[in-house]
Amino acid sequence: MKPQAALIWTPDLSVHMENLDSQHRSILLLIDTWWSKLNAGEFNPTRQNLSNIFSFLSRFTQQHLELEERILDILVTQFGYSGETTNGHKMRHHVFRSKIMPQLRHDIMLQVQSGGSGSDLLRPIAKWWVSHIKTEDRDYGNVLGAFSAEDRDKLFIQLVESLLDKPIVTISYKQFAKAIGETA
Repeated sequence: MKPQAALIWTPDLSVHMENLDSQHRSILLLIDTWWSKLNAGEFNPTRQNLSNIFSFLSRFTQQHLELEERILDILVTQFGYSGETTNGHKMRHHVFRSKIMPQLRHDIMLQVQSGGSGSDLLRPIAKWWVSHIKTEDRDYGNVLGAFSAEDRDKLFIQLVESLLDKPIVTISYKQFAKAIGETA
């Protein structure tokens, strides 16, 4: 019997911006794929393999959070979105990057050293993402969902200009799938 999926992205998680929705789907799929492969015995959780996966997950997460923060900044400066809400959102991102992810990495490494796979620790990280998307991201998602076509175009133009000024290195789910396949 195949293990139950850790999570599935559903349309109610949409923030009404395809690029961000796509990244959210990819993050959840990445965690679910890793979880499924661990439970099926298709991933060898050696220190090196886990280090590679965490490196990828950290880069992918950083890419997503940077893009989201740029969009939040544009919403504040161009559309009157709450700076206080944005600062709180960015602080939760900071805590995730600086505390939650390093702690998860540490805990999984300890479990692997003790003979476990660490798969049970992926469920809380998946729940964090779903909770974050449903609460903090939903707030700006509601704003985006109410945008007129003109406002949406204005946002995209500002975002493209931001990316031209300071590009974000992109990493794809396909790269993760290749990495996890090579470390099985």
